[in-house]
Amino acid sequence: MYRITFPAPGVSKEPAASAWPVTCSRYRVRVTRWVAALGVVVCGGVMPSSVVAQQPATGPAARQSAGIFHEPKALQKAAALAEKRTGNDDAPNDGFFLESGGMITGAGWISLGPGYRHRVFANRAVVTTSAAMSWRFYNMAQASIDTPEGRPWSVGAGVLYQDALQVNYFGLGHETALDDRSGYRLQSTDIEGHAAMTRGPFTLRGRLGWIPQLAVRTMAGRRPDYPDTHDLFTDDTAPGLDAQPSFAHADLLATYDVRDVPGHPSSGGAYTVSLSHYRDLDLAQYSFRSLQLEAVHYLPLWSSRWVLAGRAWGVFTGTGDGQTVPFYLMPNTGGRSTIRGYRDFRFSGPHMEVFSAESRWALFEHVDAALFVDAGRVASRVADLGFNGLAHATGAGIRFHTSKSTLARLDLAKSNEGWVLTFKMNDPFRRKTLTADLPPTVPFVP
Repeated sequence: MYRITFPAPGVSKEPAASAWPVTCSRYRVRVTRWVAALGVVVCGGVMPSSVVAQQPATGPAARQSAGIFHEPKALQKAAALAEKRTGNDDAPNDGFFLESGGMITGAGWISLGPGYRHRVFANRAVVTTSAAMSWRFYNMAQASIDTPEGRPWSVGAGVLYQDALQVNYFGLGHETALDDRSGYRLQSTDIEGHAAMTRGPFTLRGRLGWIPQLAVRTMAGRRPDYPDTHDLFTDDTAPGLDAQPSFAHADLLATYDVRDVPGHPSSGGAYTVSLSHYRDLDLAQYSFRSLQLEAVHYLPLWSSRWVLAGRAWGVFTGTGDGQTVPFYLMPNTGGRSTIRGYRDFRFSGPHMEVFSAESRWALFEHVDAALFVDAGRVASRVADLGFNGLAHATGAGIRFHTSKSTLARLDLAKSNEGWVLTFKMNDPFRRKTLTADLPPTVPFVP
């Protein structure tokens, strides 16, 4: 990802308060108003039949729009080449490949490295290993063994090492100052096993893991123009800064996905509920659990040339007596896929909500234009969430896609902290995932 920010005049230079209470009581899931917002997204398709386009046949070929304007030949050739390279539904071939993923938000606009894949046990399993380095010198290495793709069930295991050199942190709360930007280096190793079962549009995924190595260190790599987190914050304002334990973790995700084409949808939706538990194995201070609710819906108007897209996402954490959520696992919002007019990891807190809406038009067969608005906030209590005092941003963007996937997008967004230009090679409503289509365990990545 490549991001250019232009500070807005008049942005406050006052530092944030030195501390912000992080008291997470036992789960009191008072989220009635928030769930109502999810219902609006889920039920977004309930509109008069004269407004909503007649639902097209499913499948990329059936619903591909020709666009408002005639597409130049150069775009047609580029899309055809991309379709040929990315549109193969067959299982990947054995042998070497180019690893271009596996990095968390903030790693830079591109990452590359070598990978190797090989089928074993008479094609009953696939062993994959790869390593990569990003534009900002983040690096990762991973190895996994999984059942082959295309089955209604899957099991696997893997190990992932990450070294993120400059993860941003602005402090706790919704009122932090832009001038309180800091950075830290996060190194982690995660050993996990996972399983999934799919029945039609319903998928259930589970994961059990162990993080034996987790370290928060001073920043490395290219010298940034902001201070290190250790110099600006303390263990009170960044819980877990002084000492990091090993963790055991467990995740359970249920997804109902009725999008016509998951990589580049124009109708339908995806709805996810996930539960996670992190257990501090060493310090008995940082055990917690979390609940996530997410709904994304796409609504074609008159034809698939005009699509409205909406998203609502909430994360709610809970702790026991004497426990707190460490700052590197704290829910956060702001950045490339949440509130696009703010920097990545801009707001951190025990509870988080994000709402987004986009209007997309097919300019050409493979190029869409979009107008969007994003809003969200963090809070120390679930009761403080709602629709008041949301950080928000508006903007416009361009998406280049094939019939099956979004290949690249360029978004320009404005908030009260200035303009942000973002280039990314995925859909804005797509969550960051690493192994087995599951989100990273550390840090929390929106």
